[in-house]
Amino acid sequence: MKFLIFLLVPLILAGHPKVKFRSSESSSDSESESSESNSGSSESEESREHHQHPKPPAPAPKTPSCPPNWRQFQRSAGLWCIQVFWSGINRYDAESQCQALGATLTGFDSLEERAYVQNSAIPFLQSTGIRAGSFWIGLVRRPSCYGYLQSLQAACRGSQGFMWTDGVSTRQDLMNWRDGMPDNAGGNQNCVFMLCRNGPVPINGVRPERFDDIECVNPPNPWNADSQKIRGYACGKFAQ
Repeated sequence: MKFLIFLLVPLILAGHPKVKFRSSESSSDSESESSESNSGSSESEESREHHQHPKPPAPAPKTPSCPPNWRQFQRSAGLWCIQVFWSGINRYDAESQCQALGATLTGFDSLEERAYVQNSAIPFLQSTGIRAGSFWIGLVRRPSCYGYLQSLQAACRGSQGFMWTDGVSTRQDLMNWRDGMPDNAGGNQNCVFMLCRNGPVPINGVRPERFDDIECVNPPNPWNADSQKIRGYACGKFAQ
């Protein structure tokens, strides 16, 4: 009998309601602690958000401007920068020099731009004692108008046969040709320079700011005219 009681006691204790009650109470306590922990964590996050510093304002956008020694002009497409350089190089080399500066041979979008190139040439001409000279600009003959006979076609006569190469200039009325030009003498005068001079009086019929079509490489020097010797080039680019 005692032996049976000894075996039944563990079984009775295992099924005792208090044991189940304590287990339930322990689970409830655990859930309560977890809830309090979550509540504290939430309050901590709210406190951190409340004490965070406000974000600094975004920096103001940079105003485009031209580099030093470049002249700024307002175009409909944006601010345009022009600078004149002195060198007797051919047209292709002049374009390469401009591109090395993030620019291109400039066209003209206003009378002010054209006059600036002429006026920039004066100090150089004065310092060297030269009366006149020519400067490469961003103007060439249209490929469809190459060749002497083709250049005589109606669609290729005068300014219609030429195009600005800076990608933004469009005004044909600013193509200021010398008297009798363009003539495409020899059938291969596909580039253009602007004639500049020191003073308003014409030299050999050359007036300031006049254009002439000429060979792109090693242009000749007809009738020993200083006005047609290459003295430099004019670069242009958008302000940044």
